[in-house]
Amino acid sequence: MKRKATSKSQSKRLAHQSKQSVSKPRARAASKHSKQKPGLSTLVAFLLDETGSMLSRKSAVLSGFKEYLTSLKKPGQKVLFSLTKFNSTKTELPYVAAPLNQVEPLTEQTYQPDATTPLYDAIVATIQSVEQKDHGADRVLCVILTDGLENASQRYTLQDVLKMIKEKEGTKRWTFAYLGANQDAWAVGVSMGIPQKNAQPYDPAQLPQTFTKLSKSTAQYMAASTRATTDFFQGWQQ
Repeated sequence: MKRKATSKSQSKRLAHQSKQSVSKPRARAASKHSKQKPGLSTLVAFLLDETGSMLSRKSAVLSGFKEYLTSLKKPGQKVLFSLTKFNSTKTELPYVAAPLNQVEPLTEQTYQPDATTPLYDAIVATIQSVEQKDHGADRVLCVILTDGLENASQRYTLQDVLKMIKEKEGTKRWTFAYLGANQDAWAVGVSMGIPQKNAQPYDPAQLPQTFTKLSKSTAQYMAASTRATTDFFQGWQQ
């Protein structure tokens, strides 16, 4: 009698184990699917030089900026946009963390180059505005495009900018990308705390190509699962 009882209990155990072995793969599959994360939301903050030296490149800026905005409007991408236009007569932020569908291309009336370059003041104003209104974006990409060196800031110094950029990069959430013409852009970027591979010189006479390459670099950054990068301009060629 004992042998029969043992045989029955073994049969029950085997049947139970068999059911478990069938259900486990399904459980794993469900668990794996539930862990898939949606794409990261990104706030792109664009600092655009609006000084007098950009006047001869005005049409190229208008068309290039429009192309860049279009490149950000891809299905499935969660993007907010900030714009800072700067010269020594004004620093304007017409958009701060705005949905892309609310951002208009620049026009002859809304982009009027004049005066000199308060780069440091513009960088700090941009960072502060994003700090106050980022809508919880997973990451921030701050793109700086200028054709000249700092020469007109009234409120902030290089040390102020260096400290602020380093603090933001330390969060592993912010990426700064610097495009500079008529200068050693790598040295200027590094002096402000921007990694060398996140700085790039460009030829003012080739602004359309510069905006196209910037769009591609941004697309690579957006497609990555990381929140920050120290090699933003990977694959860039002059």
